[in-house]
Amino acid sequence: SDSDINNTQQECDLNDMENILSQEFVDRILELFDNAPTTERTITSYCSFFRRCFDIIPFESPVRIHLYEIIFGQEPHALFGSVLSRVLLSEEEYQPGIFIKLIQNGKANLNRSVRLNTINTSLGKCGVDSPIMALCCDVLQNDFFAKWNIEDLMNSYRDAINVLCSQNFELLSLVLAVALLKEFVNYLWNSLESVQNSETEFMKFSDKISNIDEMIDNINQDME
Repeated sequence: SDSDINNTQQECDLNDMENILSQEFVDRILELFDNAPTTERTITSYCSFFRRCFDIIPFESPVRIHLYEIIFGQEPHALFGSVLSRVLLSEEEYQPGIFIKLIQNGKANLNRSVRLNTINTSLGKCGVDSPIMALCCDVLQNDFFAKWNIEDLMNSYRDAINVLCSQNFELLSLVLAVALLKEFVNYLWNSLESVQNSETEFMKFSDKISNIDEMIDNINQDME
């Protein structure tokens, strides 16, 4: 019930949180949430619990890995995008540039990180068309790649296309590649001042993209 969850959370405030958050304790809290009525308050508390855990639990803790297995290995709950964003962006902050490295060479870079490998394995259990994959893609596009400029997107879109063309991709590499390409297309679309509506009219881009002709030529070459 809500009271059980609140009582347990209040107990945590009286102790050393990092020491209290064992795997057994985390599982106990999650069991309470699973048995609680699905209300807006419960959902909000559920997401808050995960965010608080990730603020406290060290990166190398087995409990953190256990939480990764849970959140990336099941259908996402409502309002769960903020939790996924907290986790994914923290991994990029912990290892700057790791997202692009995963697009360029997924297998080699996953082998260097137990946490990222756990995310990848958990996503694999859900499948390419799973809701968790779709939500991760949206989060990465909106909270990470949307902050890039067109030059950064151009520098990496070929690597992203290679992932999509590969028959042996890693799931985390795929979701990153799709998120990057979605933002690349979104940037181009938002840069349009007019859209072609007849055979005699041409699309016109705003001045935000200075080398648009060269960019289009490169895209056409890459698509051949």
